[in-house]
Parts: sequence; C-alpha cells; structure tokens
Amino acid sequence: MQYYQNHGIEYRDTVIDITLVAGITQTKPYLETADLALKDAKKDKNSAMAIYRSELDNSKTIKKNFESLKILKYGIANERVNYSIN
Repeated sequence: MQYYQNHGIEYRDTVIDITLVAGITQTKPYLETADLALKDAKKDKNSAMAIYRSELDNSKTIKKNFESLKILKYGIANERVNYSIN
C-alpha cells in the first residue's frame, strides 16, 4: 500500500497516482461506523486510515439540532418568535 502511494502505477508511459484511505471498525452497525472512520481519515491528508471511536458519532447532535429546528419553525409559523432580517 505504501509503495503505490509513493510511486503510483505506470501504465503505457503514464504514471497514475494512487491514494488509499481506509476506515476501520469493530462496532455495529459496521457500515455506518466504518464510514465515520473513513471520513475522519480523509480529513488528515497524511493519514491512510482511521479506526472508529465513539467521538466520531455525531448522530445525537444532529438529532438534537433537527428537534431544535422543528421547534423554531413552529414558533416562527405561529408568530411566537420575534426576529428581524437586516
């Protein structure tokens, strides 16, 4: 893996650069947690892999944000929120 990242693959007098990145997990659901690890690995251009850890799971934050947005939309629709657009 490291060899191809440093040298690429030569095909018909053309060098093709290869970038390999992996997300690794042992936590269910495997596909979702591996994807979170992969996204974390892609953030660091010098990293070829990342292992899933619970800090990467932001689903609770996203759910809370959607619930807050729903409350805010309700308040605006029912004129219970004062706001101004400048």
